[in-house]
Amino acid sequence: MSIHFLLCLLMVVVVGHTVQAKIKTRRSLENAVQKAMKKQGSRHEHDLSTYAANVILDTTQILLDKGFTIEEVTSDTIAADIREILLVVGVVKESPKLRCKPNHPYRTLNGSCNNLDHPEWGQSVRPQRRVLAPAYEKGSIGTMRATGINGKPLPNPRKVSNVVHSNTKGVTSNSTTITLITFQFGQFVDHDIITTPLIDDETCCGPNESKDCIPIRIPRGDPFFRDG
Repeated sequence: MSIHFLLCLLMVVVVGHTVQAKIKTRRSLENAVQKAMKKQGSRHEHDLSTYAANVILDTTQILLDKGFTIEEVTSDTIAADIREILLVVGVVKESPKLRCKPNHPYRTLNGSCNNLDHPEWGQSVRPQRRVLAPAYEKGSIGTMRATGINGKPLPNPRKVSNVVHSNTKGVTSNSTTITLITFQFGQFVDHDIITTPLIDDETCCGPNESKDCIPIRIPRGDPFFRDG
């Protein structure tokens, strides 16, 4: 038996296992999407984006519970497969191809076509690009991270904000050099860079507390929020 024949046989076996693994993974993804859709129940036409986001989140968590790793469920391959399944079942819709006018004198309101080479860059209601890879709480992709890389609890976010923005240079509210326009311009540039979409605020911590309610504890001695 020649070495060439053995190599060909080995290649056939490897390809066969790869195809079987892809089919098994695809079935797992389809089952996870169906379970996530069933969990979310009926959807409302005016809130399709929230429905789709929750289905994707639940699908990801179901895959984690089945033994997939964070690296696997957040990989480009799995993400592309899930998106394809969501398109087939109608959870998401294919975005229409943008047709830009190179000589148009004004920018668009939603940010589309502002970059002719990449028309969707900076457009509203688009996924934000990550600077760093996601680091979720162990075992859950939908839970706010509460521990650091050393295993210890993360510091109070309000305390961090107070330390970072502490008034160390004597800038007061009566400053003649720094006005509110400084903040507004900074926020405009910041949101333009990270393509933050405009959304209405939601009250998650009311009488019917949502699972998304994550209150921030105000530490004693806070310079702005006084003890009641």
